[in-house]
Amino acid sequence: MMINWERWGFKGNPYNQDPIHEFELDLFVGREKELKMCQAGLATENARIVIEGSRGVGTTSLGNYLRYTLLKKKDYWTPIVEIAVGNNWNQDMLMANTIAALCWSLEQRHPELIKDRKYKEIKMIIQQVQEKYKSYGAQILGFGANSVRHDNCCQVSKLYQE
Repeated sequence: MMINWERWGFKGNPYNQDPIHEFELDLFVGREKELKMCQAGLATENARIVIEGSRGVGTTSLGNYLRYTLLKKKDYWTPIVEIAVGNNWNQDMLMANTIAALCWSLEQRHPELIKDRKYKEIKMIIQQVQEKYKSYGAQILGFGANSVRHDNCCQVSKLYQE
């Protein structure tokens, strides 16, 4: 039986635990302290932030809120996809996966890049780094690896896994 949540003034199921997206920003509430911290971090030169937390606590929603709010203002640009982190990944694999996410997102917004020589070189380097490590699990353009094995791996903090 489907419940008509609109009848009670809701846009949808208020118990839905999916992260908010671009057209639902008005549903994001709270997290003022975290928003201020992120905005202060982004106000610095060469800004980078990492949002880390356990599954289901709102890390993706916080990131999406920041991403889409700043995208509307044209202040910042972020990858379209979340950047996955696998167990036992080393720094090279994390960097390659981050760059792969950036490249894929740029391709989606600017398909003409696929023909660019320098862009092709960047993609080739990313693939070489990814192939250097024996990875297994479902991978699409370097996203979503379940595990990576390498003798000198360092543990990377788990951001979140979907």
